Amino acid sequence: SARSGLKVAQLVANLGDLKYSRDDERQSDHLGIVYAGRAGWDPRGMIGLMKILQQGEKDQPNALQAMLRTHPLNAERIGNAEAELAEEDQRSLDAKTRNTPQFQRQIARLREVAKAYAHHGKARALASQGQLQEAMQAQDEAIRMDPRQAPFHAGRAELSLRMKDAPGALASARRAEALDPGLYEAALASGAASLQMGNREAAHASLTRAAGLWPGPPGASYYLGALSEREGRTDDAAECYAAALQSEGEGGAYGGPAAEALRRLQPPPPTGPPERGRPRRR
Repeated sequence: SARSGLKVAQLVANLGDLKYSRDDERQSDHLGIVYAGRAGWDPRGMIGLMKILQQGEKDQPNALQAMLRTHPLNAERIGNAEAELAEEDQRSLDAKTRNTPQFQRQIARLREVAKAYAHHGKARALASQGQLQEAMQAQDEAIRMDPRQAPFHAGRAELSLRMKDAPGALASARRAEALDPGLYEAALASGAASLQMGNREAAHASLTRAAGLWPGPPGASYYLGALSEREGRTDDAAECYAAALQSEGEGGAYGGPAAEALRRLQPPPPTGPPERGRPRRR
């Protein structure tokens, strides 16, 4: 059922997150510093990158949430790295490579990717204002500039869903999944599009996978509720809708429809005069 699938997916995902402890993260950061130094690179650049990503997570969460959602670059991790590097010989670090032609080529490539992501961000901003056609144009421009970015195709799939183009949404979602099988937004869009097209088996598979990739957001819960409701499993539907509502609240994009669905699923109040008790025998 959708309810059991959602629970299993969330359990597996949560167990997967738990195996990476704070100690694992500290070791990972330490080894990053060690390996950068051994490769001849100045490892202090790692701190700068961490700070850039930390700020980007706040400013543009949708662009970085897939990368950092389970292990955010919190102040503790950055502080630990700074403390470790403060103990190193600074003159030795100064002698390490910070700028080469190869590095500059990589930076130039990142600058081009950043330009494409600017169009992606513009598309999201326009979509939030209800300007879907303009958003689609911006999204298509991002894809034209860099078709290898899975979030761009996932963003196009989301827009296609809002524009009632389920086949187009499914095609874009599948392109995103081919580029990044672990992208939550792609699996969610694939499931929602399959549901709109009446392919319940494919919808269940994609939505359950989305819930396993990222248990927190309400989208997978909401669509699994809609799938259960279509199949007449009202108890499962109500539980999935309740999970979506609890995750986001009634004011959210999924929480609001989930609250309406829960009210719809409530049994109607009894009609007619109340039943009177039988008269007592004397």
